Amino acid sequence: VVFRTNLAQGLPGQNHLVYEVRVLADRAVHESVYVDAHSGVVIEEFSSVQSALQRRIYKNSASPIPGALVWQEGDPLPYADEDLSAQANINRVIDYSAHVYNFFAGLSGGSFLSWDGADAPMNNLYAVPSSRCPNASFCVHTVSDDLVAHEWAHGYTQSTHGLVYKWQPGALNEAYSDIWGETIDLINGAGTDEPDNPRTAGSCTRFTHENGVDNSRRWLLFEDARGFGQALRDLWNPACLGNPGKVSDTSYFCSTNDDGGVHTNSGIPNHAYALLVDGGTYNGQTIRGIGLTRAANIYWRAQTVYHTLTSDFGDHADALEQACSDLVGARLFALDTGDPVPLTATETISTDDCAQVSNAIAAVELRRPPTQCRFPAMLHPNAPALCLNEGPLATLLLTDWESGLDGWNAGTRPVTEPGNGSPPDWTPVNSLPDGRTGSAAFADNRQTAGDGNVVETGTRFLESPPIAAPDAALAPRLAFDHWFATETAKDGGNVKISINDGDWTLIPSSAYSLNPYNGMVPTGSGPESAFTGVNYATFDQGSWGQSQLRLHGLVQGGDTFRLRFEFHQDATGGIHGWYVDDVHAYFCQSCGNGQLNEGEGCDDGNQMDGDGCSALCQVEPNWFCKDPVAPGTNRPAAPGVCTNLALAICSEPNLPIPDNDPAGATDTITVAPGPAGSDLASVTVGDLDVYVLAEHSWLGDLSIKLTKIESGRQAALLDRPGSQTPGAFGCSGDDMEVLFDDQSVLPAEHSCSNTRQPALRGNLLPGQGTAPGLSVFNGEYIAGQWSLTLMDHAVDELGTLRRWCLIPTAGTSVAPNYTLLLPFVGR
Repeated sequence: VVFRTNLAQGLPGQNHLVYEVRVLADRAVHESVYVDAHSGVVIEEFSSVQSALQRRIYKNSASPIPGALVWQEGDPLPYADEDLSAQANINRVIDYSAHVYNFFAGLSGGSFLSWDGADAPMNNLYAVPSSRCPNASFCVHTVSDDLVAHEWAHGYTQSTHGLVYKWQPGALNEAYSDIWGETIDLINGAGTDEPDNPRTAGSCTRFTHENGVDNSRRWLLFEDARGFGQALRDLWNPACLGNPGKVSDTSYFCSTNDDGGVHTNSGIPNHAYALLVDGGTYNGQTIRGIGLTRAANIYWRAQTVYHTLTSDFGDHADALEQACSDLVGARLFALDTGDPVPLTATETISTDDCAQVSNAIAAVELRRPPTQCRFPAMLHPNAPALCLNEGPLATLLLTDWESGLDGWNAGTRPVTEPGNGSPPDWTPVNSLPDGRTGSAAFADNRQTAGDGNVVETGTRFLESPPIAAPDAALAPRLAFDHWFATETAKDGGNVKISINDGDWTLIPSSAYSLNPYNGMVPTGSGPESAFTGVNYATFDQGSWGQSQLRLHGLVQGGDTFRLRFEFHQDATGGIHGWYVDDVHAYFCQSCGNGQLNEGEGCDDGNQMDGDGCSALCQVEPNWFCKDPVAPGTNRPAAPGVCTNLALAICSEPNLPIPDNDPAGATDTITVAPGPAGSDLASVTVGDLDVYVLAEHSWLGDLSIKLTKIESGRQAALLDRPGSQTPGAFGCSGDDMEVLFDDQSVLPAEHSCSNTRQPALRGNLLPGQGTAPGLSVFNGEYIAGQWSLTLMDHAVDELGTLRRWCLIPTAGTSVAPNYTLLLPFVGR
């Protein structure tokens, strides 16, 4: 063909007989080369790879509005401004943003143009009013090539791996901006880059430290941004500026501040990159440098192919090694900030280069968890054995998902677009996190789950078949293993229950004895308690643990109930999901073991009716059962003993307790010496217990005393329980049923509950539990008059004494030294 030079420019030229040569190499290279047919000289070369750099500069505005636009692509260069400082800085932004565009266009082989990969305009904000600079905007004295590249690299991150800005993913987000900013700084020839001497192991530079050893600006970030005073980061030796160089460093940032230390812990992946490029010895590892070109190609492939929005340091290590393996022997792209046309690099990657990647990863400990932070796991990992010390375990339901849903029903309740775009159902899966084997039910919360084209706000549920609780199931329980990683306070799961085909209700946090809900999430019916969030420092990871629940108060023996696991998610985002395994409904066969367990009113060591404690370990009518004596007390362990109150000396006065009256209300029992000829007149007290059943709306106001009229001896049974300070008001709970007993273990004063009903119950020591207690009456004659006085010490609280009983044990027989009263028993 005949080719005329300068024709496209509209200038005079010469005609040449040429060969037109097309050079093609995937989408990145499409060149037209024109070679003179006589001399073999290349006359012209054109690229058919199109790029459309569109830079815009907005001044004194927090957003790109038309009125603030001061320069755009095609306007004259250099930019002129009456403010000479603004003029210089804006021209730098114009130049440096082109460097960024060209760098990534070339590194991507021409496939990723501008920050979104689709040639979006590069809108630059300069001198933003009241802005914290720099943050995608540029201020006076902070415009440098590495800073502009750093900020634009955040845009490239947004459109590629999209790393979330918290904890390790956020630190990796910052590190990638640091890495690309410094790489562009090292190759673009702008700014103050000299001296650029190699750095030495473990040393700081004299440009950041008065006693620095290295005479080099290499690997310093923002060294030309005069507004900061000096460089802010040192990629070669992060410790020089207070940042960690490896995960185990004490400077590793463990707090929630700065989004989990994203600007501090970024020093670790920064350090790995610098070591990989230049080589060095660190933390027992020796790395042969592979140079900028190889390293940048590996990091770009890791960013665009293998990272996800929640990649942590360990994921980053995996991504780098895989990216390097992919590129062994493959074409690499040269690094260039002057032209967007991609060029093939002269370097290639070998397997030994990949070994250096692994060495750099090991040097900075990317796969090591930051154990020094002592981050709490969301789920406590060490669950106690089920029914520990509570008798044999009886299973009501056990599902391990090894054979599918096992009779469970899965479904969804969309909040928006019903019937369209519902989140996927719970599904049994056998690929479980953290190396757990077997199968589990999984509610997928990843962004890739479901239909990405529609809104998928809603709830997915997993319902159990009916579960029958026999009469012997005094306190049904539930345990399940699980692992979750969700958007905190946005997505999460909880457990609901339906009893005897009733409504579904949320099992409350109070029912959990281990690993309860840790937060709240929105649902279609309002906020609910739920398992939500992720482990600290990783962002995308959970941990396995077992939740244990006590269903007593919700389910009783004889009920039939169903369980429902619900996962709630909002319209955006998503992390991983919720795995649930080994769902176990059960009860402990503890009745008759002589220990007072949940659901039992008593336990006298047998399963018999008619002895006060029934075959189902419930107190029989007109009996009172002492709690079993616990091991480790000052007496041997023993089952509870039940007292037939029909055989005790009792009164049922239904006596009102006057409000705020220190005199109180008194009821008297008179014990006659018995029928003519009996010896009761001479029997004394060897031991005395007192039973009191009373209603009162604020037990912390109440005091009780017992008096033997003939001798005047008194014992304080109770004095405003719930406070250990005599005379102070205490427990706000209601009502009491107590057997005051000197052989008990717990003092009545310390045993009142604001949530239990009755608030004070059991066999308890009188008062504070200190001597002499009821033993003050030892040696007193049983016969005679005994009075019980109840006093209310504050306003607005009322009560009634329903019943009280004397339960004496005979001591010795002696002649009375006073005259006994009339011969009858009772009031």
